[in-house]
Amino acid sequence: HMKFRDYFYTEDLYDGFDMDRAAPDIQGWGSTAGIFAKLLDDLKPAKIVEVGTWKGASAIHMAKVCAEAGIDTDILCVDTFLGASGLWLRPGYAEEMLKMKNGMPTIYPTFIRNVIDAGLTDVITPLPLPSREAATVLVKRRIKADLIYIDGDHSYEGCLEDLRNYRPALAPDGLILADDYTFEGVARASTEFVAETGCEMLDT
Repeated sequence: HMKFRDYFYTEDLYDGFDMDRAAPDIQGWGSTAGIFAKLLDDLKPAKIVEVGTWKGASAIHMAKVCAEAGIDTDILCVDTFLGASGLWLRPGYAEEMLKMKNGMPTIYPTFIRNVIDAGLTDVITPLPLPSREAATVLVKRRIKADLIYIDGDHSYEGCLEDLRNYRPALAPDGLILADDYTFEGVARASTEFVAETGCEMLDT
C-alpha cells in the first residue's frame, strides 16, 4: 500500500527542518476528545484524512491512540496553515494566534515541529492546500480514506462543501466525522448531507 507521502513528495519533507524556526506549541481545541479512542478502536483505520489541522494536535492524538491500540495508520493533514477568516478580523489577536512573521503566519513550521517532537514523522503527512483543492487532488489520484475528519470551515456552506467534496474519497464502510456539531452551521450541513446522500448518521 502506498503511503500518503508517496503521492505528494519525492523527498522526506521533515528532513533538514530548522528546529529554531518554531517553538513546540500543541495548542488546539478538543483535540483529545474521548470519541477519538472509541471511534479509532472500532474502525481501525489504515488511512485517515483530517481537513483542518491547525498545529496538528488532533492528528498527533489520533496517531498516538492508534499506536497504543496496535493500529497501523497513515494520516494526511489538509490545511492552508494560514488561519480561519475569524482570526484575521482581529488585528493583534491574529498576529499573536498566527505567530506572524513579516505578515505571514508561521503555523506550518509549528505543525512540523510538533510532529517531529512527537516522533510521528512516519505517520503524519501535511498537504498545505485549501480544502477544495486538496479534495480535487485526492479524488483525481483515486486516494481513499477509512476515516475523514472534517474540522475546517464551520459555516453551513463551508462544511457542506467539504462533506460533498470529500465523500468520493471515502472508502467503502468508511466514516466521515464532522467536528463541532454544536455549531449550528455544522449541524445543519451534516443533516442536509445525510438527507441528500442516504448516508447513515451515527450518534456519538
